Amino acid sequence: MSHHHQKGPHKKALPHKPQAYPGSTDIMVCNGCQRPHIDSYYYLCEECQDFELCYTCANEQVTTQFHTNEHRMIVLSDKLMPIINPNELQLQRQIGQGSFGIVYKAYWPLKKRIVACKIVTVPVNVFTTRKEKSFFKEISAYSHLTSPYIVRTYGYSQKLLAGNYRQYTLIMEYMSKGSLTKLLENKNDRLNYRKKLSLACNIVSGMRKIHEYKITHRDIRPDNIFVNENYVAKVGDMGVVKRTMPNELNMTHVYEPYMPLEYYTGLYDTKLDIFTFGLTLNELFTEVMHDKHSTSRQVIITKRSSIFWDLISACINNNPKIRPTAFELEKKLYKFKAILTTSINRNRAYSTLTDDQKNQLLLTVYQQAHL
Repeated sequence: MSHHHQKGPHKKALPHKPQAYPGSTDIMVCNGCQRPHIDSYYYLCEECQDFELCYTCANEQVTTQFHTNEHRMIVLSDKLMPIINPNELQLQRQIGQGSFGIVYKAYWPLKKRIVACKIVTVPVNVFTTRKEKSFFKEISAYSHLTSPYIVRTYGYSQKLLAGNYRQYTLIMEYMSKGSLTKLLENKNDRLNYRKKLSLACNIVSGMRKIHEYKITHRDIRPDNIFVNENYVAKVGDMGVVKRTMPNELNMTHVYEPYMPLEYYTGLYDTKLDIFTFGLTLNELFTEVMHDKHSTSRQVIITKRSSIFWDLISACINNNPKIRPTAFELEKKLYKFKAILTTSINRNRAYSTLTDDQKNQLLLTVYQQAHL
């Protein structure tokens, strides 16, 4: 829907910037100029649903068909992400590529640190390309979300290139094992059930943190889960996240094979992530991806996990209301992890067991725990 912008006839004073309060969970593109904002302050209309303006548009009193100058604006504060000089980074090899950019392994001499750099290149003349909006969404999301189970971001950089192009770089922690997809495909790095359980706990904690901020990730799947050298899994790729608003149409560019039926209606909330997490959990334990009916779009499980199937099937229920919350999932997974740890600590011979024997022990403990 196109907005017709005009400046208001009577200039109403904006709230003063010092009134801003931190911790806002908004991920915004200004509803006035349609540009992703990187100012530390922006304005939210108390009367319109999810209507936000950057400082410039709020100051110019931009109005739309729905938003008028009579509406009260509250000022919010974003946590700013550090801007890093792109010349400080020494790019090495390409380690990934997505719909919105190319990821490189890089060295940051100033910090003596190996990092991952996601690079997005866009034409200068079109400010609001989908790639650009996605990049700024990702910056905004990462600046709000700090958790041991969400990929850490150190800052971003931007520079002009020849030929009228702008290059943005997001500087993130380097995850040496790569994506969960790559790890599951690596035949030289087999994961026993206990390691997989630990990864599942990491992922659910990252997702719970995202949901705490009323944000839907919208693309939780093995490709967007990253694992470090200590086998700690972290949620990444926040370029399509969405602040959750009830009854709001939300269509975006995501990987459809993992999407629940409600995605196609455009009406969904954080329970969409629960569905994709359920599929991810099944794939983690079986190492087999699900299938999808080409016309009905119904998910077909090609191989059922021998553990947590009740949990997985609740997550992938077609009715979002029946799906558990991230908090409930986290509680159940960590409860079983604690039961398993107690059992392992009692078993003096555990370290001498083969992976198959360790997996069998976990299955036995799981069956006894009635989870």
